[in-house]
Amino acid sequence: MRILRDVSEAEVVAQFLRYEFYHEEFHRDREQFEAMVLNPDLNNAEEIAMRRTLLLRRRRNVWLELPADTQWIEAQIEPEDLPRMRVFTRGHFARMTGNNHHLLDFVERVRTHEISPFAYQHLAKVQSLRYRLRDSSEVSTVFLVGLDEHSPTTILEGNNRLMAVLLDSFELWQSRFRFFVGLSPRMGGYVFYECNRANLVPYAFRALKRKILGTSGSLSFRQTGQDVFLQNRAHTVPNGDNTYQAGLPK
Repeated sequence: MRILRDVSEAEVVAQFLRYEFYHEEFHRDREQFEAMVLNPDLNNAEEIAMRRTLLLRRRRNVWLELPADTQWIEAQIEPEDLPRMRVFTRGHFARMTGNNHHLLDFVERVRTHEISPFAYQHLAKVQSLRYRLRDSSEVSTVFLVGLDEHSPTTILEGNNRLMAVLLDSFELWQSRFRFFVGLSPRMGGYVFYECNRANLVPYAFRALKRKILGTSGSLSFRQTGQDVFLQNRAHTVPNGDNTYQAGLPK
């Protein structure tokens, strides 16, 4: 992995939100926020606060659990980094990958038809995405997390897209993606990086507490950035491409 530049939290949130904005959670006020999501102004404090709140509507636990000292970079991922890259094992990916979460091992099992029948429905989505991306020249963003630039990484967002391209052509992945990487020496305690019992049990309690104390995801554009900040002060984030095409399955 070679570090290219530091990336601000505002840019990370703006890019990540683009990959979430097609979901039903945003249907009721899509027109109201569409412009700031698809054409983000990274110097506008009000927009930055709004996008953060919108992202929390769908990915609250993913973002609030990140270590507070997470630093984001854009990195060039080299071929030797791929064997140490793991998929984000939530839901259907847990059924698809079993106990082996390494990206290249998963891709190989798909190629050799060693995937559980329980995963066929989701695998069909990956294959569909594979055909759609084959004719696309769009460069999209994949989000990784890790301890440092030398450690294994876990895909936080972009599992489906990266797998789809690797299934189609191992040579194309570097030209089709850019990589934002969140790094922290405390990432080992982040359940979405290391999903083990030691991390999962305390995470479950915190997630339940947030659900009980959670606030409404509905916003008015007339709210100021300061209003949004105060509304979500108890849920501060420690810290996605041009059109709805970016909202392809992850």
